[in-house]
Amino acid sequence: MANRQKRIALREQEMKERKEFITLLRESKFRFKQQKEQKEFHRRSYLKARKYIQIGFPDYLATNSYFIQGLGQRILTYKNRFINSLKKFPWEDYKKVAINIGDTHGHFCGDLLKFLFVRYQMPSFMFRAFAEQNTLYMNWFFHLAQGKNLRKCEGLPFPVTKKMAAFFMDGKEQLGILANLRHAQVLGLGGSQFLANMMASSFFGTPHMLNHNPSEEAFIERLILWLAHQEVNDTSEVNEILKYIEQVKFRPQRLLNRNGSYDLLPPPKPGLEVKGRNYNKFLAEARLYNENSCNNNPFPKNNIYNRVGDFSLSQSWKSAYKIVPLLSESQIQEEGAEMRHCVGSYVWSCELGESSIWSMRLIRHAQPPKRLLTICLTKNLEMVEVRGFANRDPKKDELEVLRKWASTEKLRIPNCMNFP
Repeated sequence: MANRQKRIALREQEMKERKEFITLLRESKFRFKQQKEQKEFHRRSYLKARKYIQIGFPDYLATNSYFIQGLGQRILTYKNRFINSLKKFPWEDYKKVAINIGDTHGHFCGDLLKFLFVRYQMPSFMFRAFAEQNTLYMNWFFHLAQGKNLRKCEGLPFPVTKKMAAFFMDGKEQLGILANLRHAQVLGLGGSQFLANMMASSFFGTPHMLNHNPSEEAFIERLILWLAHQEVNDTSEVNEILKYIEQVKFRPQRLLNRNGSYDLLPPPKPGLEVKGRNYNKFLAEARLYNENSCNNNPFPKNNIYNRVGDFSLSQSWKSAYKIVPLLSESQIQEEGAEMRHCVGSYVWSCELGESSIWSMRLIRHAQPPKRLLTICLTKNLEMVEVRGFANRDPKKDELEVLRKWASTEKLRIPNCMNFP
């Protein structure tokens, strides 16, 4: 009996030692694999850095992954369009800014792009083409950079007159490229500055309008002329009308299916027309529809919101930064009203799963949360636009929170996102 117990004890000891050996073997293989992957990562980083140094970038930028993954990569894509050599750029004048790229990078990036690509004066908002990575915008950028006329650009959504082209070249820095084009269209058609601002900050000033057919652009021109004729200056009235037209003529309907996601159906009134309509009756129709429309439904599942999590960063026991998603149209509209910017124009993009909107807030003890920034993420998990109250740029401490969130969730922050 004693011998049997000894044999069982020895066997248990052998099994324990074998398990420990297998665990150590697996850990060593895992460490070896990690080391191998790390060596491969450093090798690729070295080769990439060497490529950038050979072109003319200084070593402190060639080894900066933040720069290389953003603006550096896009500059390299268009190196055949350089009008000056990178080696002739005054790097020493920008060394401090370039080393800390991401804090005060706007002037450096803008000046670098001007040096490399721009022969003639052009509006600063055109540099957004590098951030938005839109091929059409890039073609317009290079067309204007060579001193050519905007009216001869390919792919314009509507015919541009001389007056419109002049207004576009004097466009607003805080607006996007298509928003400035829409702003110039309204002024060129005789609309007021008020109407131009309203159209530019609405759905009609977003890149989604580039995908529509010429007949819909003809409708938008008739809409502008109709609104200009009314000489309306009431923000709420114009918002009601533009929101109504967007929902019934342009935006697909969403039908909830059994899987919990939404099927997209054609808009309810694709043939809607404003020409000849009575303004007051049309406004009443728009208000009635907007009041009855269900805009509290959450956006479809299986999109960006499911891949990115909330974020919280404590400053002290009294305050903390928090980044939360805006999950419905009503939440986005409320954000736009509170922050006084045009985030509401991204609703359709969120419904299609192409974008998601997030809000950075400061949570304070015994005080209501304070909205700081509105953030737009693409389906590629890239921040394409970050705006504060009245379209201001992010502050230094807010940028630091954004970087930590991006690092945690593996998001990309293009360093050409904000220009002076």
